[in-house]
Amino acid sequence: MSPHRYGRAAGGRETDGQHPVELFRQRLASLDEYPPGVIPVPDYLPGTAFFSAGAGLIVIKPDGRLPPFPFGGVMFVGHNLDSETAFLRRLASGRAHGVPDRPMRTWRNLYRLLRAAGIAPESCFFTNAYVGLKAGTIRPGGSPERPIRASAPGVEPSWRSRSP
Repeated sequence: MSPHRYGRAAGGRETDGQHPVELFRQRLASLDEYPPGVIPVPDYLPGTAFFSAGAGLIVIKPDGRLPPFPFGGVMFVGHNLDSETAFLRRLASGRAHGVPDRPMRTWRNLYRLLRAAGIAPESCFFTNAYVGLKAGTIRPGGSPERPIRASAPGVEPSWRSRSP
């Protein structure tokens, strides 16, 4: 089977030929709730952007089909996506985060890193640990649910995981 035909998802389940990104999006849509201060992404950016803002792939033709999923490639996992306000402005502009001619700083650095490492950007999947948006105008950085705190080995972090 061609690597561009989607027949099996993780765990060997049949995908009925659906693109893996579409399956990821369906999975997100099935979530009942997000952590406090985090909201679902209301729509997708056309073009190149980290999942869940976009497909998480290098998209050359934003109005065309999704490019092939890079099975066996490299996965980049960022921290979080954006604030609700900033994302809605970006969505209204119709301009994706990773547009090659004017990418945002994260993408400029990623493109530079990929060139230096000799990795084709098309062989990568880009996602975030937190796939929702920070509610309101909270700037990128720490998450409302899990603030970033530097700690040394043997030093307890300033937050604790919630009990399930």
